[in-house]
Formats: sequence, structure tokens, C-alpha cells
Amino acid sequence: MKTIFVEEVGGSREIDIYSDEGFALLSDLWSRSGWQFRSFHDVSWLGVPILQLPQDMVMMQELIWKTRPDVIVETGVHLGGSAVFYASMLELIGNGQVVSIDLTIPRTTRATLAAHPMGRRITLIEGSSVDESVAAQVRALIDPQARVLVALDSDHSRAHVRRELEVYAPLVKTAGYVVVFDGNMELLADAPGGRPEWLTDNPATAMREFLAEHPDFESDGYMNRLGATHCPAGFLRRKGQGTSEVVHGGAERFDEAVGAFRTEQRRVRSALEASVAEERRRHRDAVAGLQAVEKRSKNSEAKLKEEVRVLRAELKSVYRSRTWRAGRTLALMGRPLLRLGGRSPSAR
Repeated sequence: MKTIFVEEVGGSREIDIYSDEGFALLSDLWSRSGWQFRSFHDVSWLGVPILQLPQDMVMMQELIWKTRPDVIVETGVHLGGSAVFYASMLELIGNGQVVSIDLTIPRTTRATLAAHPMGRRITLIEGSSVDESVAAQVRALIDPQARVLVALDSDHSRAHVRRELEVYAPLVKTAGYVVVFDGNMELLADAPGGRPEWLTDNPATAMREFLAEHPDFESDGYMNRLGATHCPAGFLRRKGQGTSEVVHGGAERFDEAVGAFRTEQRRVRSALEASVAEERRRHRDAVAGLQAVEKRSKNSEAKLKEEVRVLRAELKSVYRSRTWRAGRTLALMGRPLLRLGGRSPSAR
């Protein structure tokens, strides 16, 4: 399969699925079909249902690792999976707190988060995220110099998200991000279970209005490179290079960690190579010693054989001598060998 046909006003059009347009179209179709099956409802993180598209969570972890936020402000708690996800990323980094806000937070969710190992990094605030008293509580928890990442995923109406952007975007410093979830609602307006009003009443519309009035923010399309997403064009980055160390500082710390790891790797490799060289020397010396012993043994064996040969030749010479033969003859005749040349019969 290489192409698909798309029905449009005035006829159909053939699209190469391996083209950029084809990839974008298939990604949208996958998101539409996946929404019908609610497959993302079965996804959990560290034991807590997260109700998010895995591709979006992969991008969020990349963003968190890159920007190293001190605080992640999340609107929309529900079952608490996203809060646990964000907290676990901060735990890996070794710093940071999650502030999670929702109109109502079920007792079961509170209990789950309180008992969870990541719960110590999560602060829950109950109330409308656009209520000024709630916003004030959030601001009171954040140091003015803190790096903040904002994730908007509560009430998905255009008006609510628009207000959330006005309230929480100012917390984000240069090169920081606001992530707007569920902008894909406008793609689902004509889908089974969708609503016609979603075509305009959705987070994506609010996001576009916000960008039109706030040129200091831009959509970072690179964060949507996986295609299928519930946050189309929803990764909003604050422009500017004045404090871009917010991003690059984290990257530099990562590079330092990688450099330290590689230095240690070289040290261990060097030590291992030295140990291997020493063992090879010991092996070489042992083999040489064994060969020397074997050589000495062979030389000793040859010398012993020569001595045996000489002795045998001497014995053979003795055996062939006339004296030996005479003695043998006398012994056989019963006269003791010791009388040869001894006393005469008259001396007895």
C-alpha cells in the first residue's frame, strides 16, 4: 500500500502515504479512530491511570528533561496519573514540585496520591483554575525566579482555556513552555460521539487567539513530530534568547553528566586494560617457565639415558671379560671365587 484516496468537495484525491502530507493525514486518522476506542483510557503510569496519549507523554518527558522546571503547574487532576508522571520526571532530575489544580478532586484521587511514592512532590489545590483566589494560591507557591512549565488539561471550552492562558502563561519565563492539551477536539467534531460546536469551541481555538495577541509565544512544531497527538500545535514556547539558559542550562548539566560518565568509563576501561595486560604478562611468564622446566626435564632425561647407556656398556664389557668368564666357570664348578689365588691345600 502506497497511497490513500481522500474524498473532497469536487471529487477524490490520491495522497502518497510516505509523503509529509500523507504522514500528517494518517496521524489525524489514527487520532480520530483511537479516540473512538478510548485506548488511551487504559494507559497508566506507575500504577495510576493517566488517560493520556503515550506519544504526548514521551514528548512531555523530553520537554521536562530539557527545560528542568522547578515547578510544573497542571490544571486538571482527574485520577492523578499525569501528576504522578510529572512528579516522577522531577524525581529523576532531583528537583521540583507539581502543583495540580482541579474544580473538584475526588477523595479516592487524594488518597491515591497521598499513598504514592511520588506524592511528596505533588501539591493539590481544589477550585476553578481561573478563579483569582486559586491563581493567587498557585503564585504563592512559586518563587519569582523559578522555572515553570504549565500544562493545561481541565475544562476544554474555548473561553476557559483562553482565560487559563492569560492567568498562567505569565509564570513561564523566556524559553519556557505552556502545553495546551486536547486541541484535537476540533478534529473530532464530526466523529461519532463528537459535537458540532467542538469545531470552534475547543482549546485549539483559544490557543490560536492567544498566540495572535501574544507574539512573545510561538508554537513549537518540533514537539509534534511523532504525528499522532492530542496537543496539535499545542506546545507553546516563550520566545527570546535573553534567558535561554532555562533550556540550555539543563542541557549543559546533562552534557556535564554525560562527560563525567564518559570520564569514568575511560578510567574503568584503562584500569581493565591494565589488569588484562598484567594477566597476559603473568600468563606469558608462566608459559615460558613451564617450557624451561620441560626443556630441563628433557635434557635431564637425555643425560640419564646416556649414563644408563654407559653403565650398560660397562656391564657388557665386564660380562665379556675373561676374568668374569673364569669366575663364572669356577662358580659353576663349586669352588668359591674367593679362593682364586688364595691359600694352598697344605695350608688348611
